[in-house]
Amino acid sequence: MSANHTSRGSRSGDYPYFRNLWNLVVVSLLTAAFLPLLLLGGVIYVTTTDALKANAVETLRLQVQDHRTVIDQFLSERASDLRLLAANIGFADLTNAGGLGRAYRSLQQELACFSDLGVIDSEGNHRAYVGPYDLMARNYRDHFWFQPTVEKGIFISDVYLGYRQVPHFIIAVKQQDTHGFWILRATVDADFFERFVAGSAGDFKAEAYLINHQGVYQTRPRPAGTPMETSPFGTIPAFDGIRIEERGERIFAMAWQKYVPWVSIVEMNRAQIFADLDRARWICLSTFILGALLIIPTVMLTTNKLVRMLESKRRSMRFLDQQLQHASKLASSARLAQGALEDITDSLANIHSAAQWLREIWKQRAQAEPDPEEVRGTLDQIEAEVHRSEGAVKRGLDLGRPSAGPVCIDLNIHELIGELLDLMRRELHFKRIRVQRDSPDPAATVCSDPDGLRQVLQNLISNAVAATPDGGDIAIGSRMERGRLILTVIDSGTGIPAEELEKIFEPLYTTRPEGLGLGLTISRTIVERLGGTLSARNEPGRGAAFTVELPLK
Repeated sequence: MSANHTSRGSRSGDYPYFRNLWNLVVVSLLTAAFLPLLLLGGVIYVTTTDALKANAVETLRLQVQDHRTVIDQFLSERASDLRLLAANIGFADLTNAGGLGRAYRSLQQELACFSDLGVIDSEGNHRAYVGPYDLMARNYRDHFWFQPTVEKGIFISDVYLGYRQVPHFIIAVKQQDTHGFWILRATVDADFFERFVAGSAGDFKAEAYLINHQGVYQTRPRPAGTPMETSPFGTIPAFDGIRIEERGERIFAMAWQKYVPWVSIVEMNRAQIFADLDRARWICLSTFILGALLIIPTVMLTTNKLVRMLESKRRSMRFLDQQLQHASKLASSARLAQGALEDITDSLANIHSAAQWLREIWKQRAQAEPDPEEVRGTLDQIEAEVHRSEGAVKRGLDLGRPSAGPVCIDLNIHELIGELLDLMRRELHFKRIRVQRDSPDPAATVCSDPDGLRQVLQNLISNAVAATPDGGDIAIGSRMERGRLILTVIDSGTGIPAEELEKIFEPLYTTRPEGLGLGLTISRTIVERLGGTLSARNEPGRGAAFTVELPLK
């Protein structure tokens, strides 16, 4: 009865504690599961939106460029048609009976874009006319297009009403002959031109049209507006290239035409750009909801199981606590036997000492003779290490011994570099610096002062090691050019600031706290004494590069 009561009491006592833990775990797991999904979804959504917009803008840019090219090509070809017609047929044939009609039908067979055609003399009078209007009696000398045509030789007008009171624009070319000049003037069919402009947008979901520099429609835009109506753009200042504008839900790409003061415009609705994104958003939302339906039950079931396991462990811990209390009682009773245990410990210590003594006597009597080959190999290894240490000490003494004076001795530059690198191998090893040597001529020999050249190379290599970070590279190169030896030491450090490249050779100038600022100064002095030069530069992508040039003799 008592045990059952205790079990129920512990369970009811644990429940609030583990229920709070259950709440914390559930919230943490759900946050850890959904927060990355939300962040990832947001990043993907923003990135996709920017990518779609950039792609649409670039497509609009290409579309308006193609649209401008097509319109310029159309106007240029129509003007060329009129020039060829005027030059090849001539004023007399065009003004003879039926001459202009035949020329007009020839143009229409090539491309039915002209609504009429007229020959106008230097006084502005019609000398011949083909078209649906009665314009033979009209004089154009004072019209806005007549004088510019005379001055420039060609004129393409804006869309206007004129005598016929319908929107149209003209292409007029001037032709000079023995009798003076005359003008061949053609009216472009407005409906044909509007269909041509609108069709130049192709299959892309965009609308293409033209406006002049004052913002007046030259062709009819599809959403709203008519030719000769003022557009919402107003006066458009001149600009180069292609301009992109956003106004509300519309994105516009604009470009000036080459032959006329018109602006080609291709526009697109923002909703068309992001239509695919809306579908992707619904797919992502559906996927998120489906994932939530899977994640939430999994988290709830797992957490419930975890809480039940914790409650079971807590009951076991209560039982173990009771057992520990009982063990503590037994331990207090064991203190009574401490004196006896100490006596036993002393006896064991005496027995152990006696056993150790017997083992030593046995070793002295039973030790076998050593293997001669093993002893000889060990002695050889000791002798080799002694010789290597002797050589290192000798090289160190040579480096520290004062120089007897400058002499000229033939020496192999690669052997000298190898000796210096061997002395510095421990520092190179601990800093994990790799040395790359580039020596096309392995037998490069120079007649110079070995002590002075050794000191120069030692300074340069030491500086390179100090400047190179752990795990870096040092490149040492040597080559013969035009009777001179060129040595280069390049580190992989941070380089030398440009304003300090010449200062580094000044006495007492140093960038290291432990440096004296004399190494490079002395090195340059030695190199110049040997008839050479020492220079420094920054190697792109690496660090500082020091170059020594010495004469071979």
